Amino acid sequence: MVMRSKKFLNIVLICVFALILNSLFVAAAAPVLDLIGGKQVDEGSLLEFTVTASDADNDTLTFSKNDSRGDLNQNTGQYSWAPGFSEAGIYFVQFSVSDGAESASEIIMVNATEVGNHAPILNLIGGKQVLEGQLLEFTISASDPDSDALAYSTNASLGILDSAGKFSWQTDFDDAGIYFVLFSASDAAETASEIIMVNATEAGNHAPQVSVIEPSGLSVSGNASVSWSASDQDNDALEFSAYVAGRIYDNGILMGENRTKVCATALSNCVFDSTMFANGNYTVIVLANDSMNYTEGYSNDFMISNSQENEVSAQAETQETQNANSDSQNNVQRSRTSGNGVPPPFWWLINTSAEQGNVPDVNEQLQGIEDVKLQDANIENQSAQSSALLPKQPEESAIPSAGSGSKFYMFAWLALLVLIVPIAYIPYRTLSRDKIARLQASVKKKFQNAAIKMGNLHKGAMRAYGRFW
Repeated sequence: MVMRSKKFLNIVLICVFALILNSLFVAAAAPVLDLIGGKQVDEGSLLEFTVTASDADNDTLTFSKNDSRGDLNQNTGQYSWAPGFSEAGIYFVQFSVSDGAESASEIIMVNATEVGNHAPILNLIGGKQVLEGQLLEFTISASDPDSDALAYSTNASLGILDSAGKFSWQTDFDDAGIYFVLFSASDAAETASEIIMVNATEAGNHAPQVSVIEPSGLSVSGNASVSWSASDQDNDALEFSAYVAGRIYDNGILMGENRTKVCATALSNCVFDSTMFANGNYTVIVLANDSMNYTEGYSNDFMISNSQENEVSAQAETQETQNANSDSQNNVQRSRTSGNGVPPPFWWLINTSAEQGNVPDVNEQLQGIEDVKLQDANIENQSAQSSALLPKQPEESAIPSAGSGSKFYMFAWLALLVLIVPIAYIPYRTLSRDKIARLQASVKKKFQNAAIKMGNLHKGAMRAYGRFW
């Protein structure tokens, strides 16, 4: 019995040992890859299939490929590839399966066939809006399935589209409106297009611009030409009015102007009769009107210089009034005024102490020779009488020349000489030396005072003349 038990134990040990030796010396079985075979697909279409395999040892299997195209699930063997329109051709791809120790592989051929050209794809552009006078800029873009070179184009007559698809349009102030514009992308065989709406909105009316060309600071006479240049951002029709304006200055400061309309026209020039105006300093003002806004343009100052024969008598001839009034002491006062508002070159007052009966007639012309009688109250029955020149009224109203002041003083000294000289002819015998001395001193003092007054009056008159103009 004991012997049988030992035999049975030995047999078991031998079997276990045999199994151990078999596991150590017998190789594991490699996985088996099922046949895949060649594949064909049109470019742009999807290629899908599954790689399968088995393993005698039931080991976990992993799938792989040696090509970057397409996607392969390593666990399930699911493969997919959608070749692009530029990937037509024949490809050799190796698929493998491994159990971690052993592997199996197959190389297959994949044929991606050409199916023809494909139209480019234009990306959405959409409508655009811009304020008139502003710049509109945007870029269109497209792609091509065949990777062909693309060219961009538009039917817009306004704006510029460059080769990179950048569109630029500098709108003007007369471009307000709705525009429908076609943009296209082409690969030379196929074209993709989109029509968009561009809304250029009104920015409001703009005032016109005007610049006076002539007169340009020169002297004019007779029929004088006025010309100007003008523009309007909205391209509105313009109407023009031209005015001749007399300037009023005070110590070189412009205080005002008196305008006279000389023409109304849609042209850019006109002619006016300068004899309508008194000689003097003027400017031309041109008013440009687009029915909503207006702008004034000014010329340089210019002189109107017409001869007296060419002036219009009603406006260019100066009407003078002369007044002679006598006060209670028989003091004679004379003055000259200008009837048309244009002062004479200069004027002043003349006062004389005259005997009763020597007051001049009020209708007497203030020109030529004026009699002046001087009497010393301290000397009875003695007087000195002479003649003095008074300035003659000018033929026409004019602006005094730079020498007017010197001419006045020349007249003053001439008057003094004419008055003093006759004193030398008074009979020496009828007067004592003291009386002669007193008379000479009195006359000298009177003449000095008269000269001072005349000078002050002249200065006052010139200041008044300056304020008037």
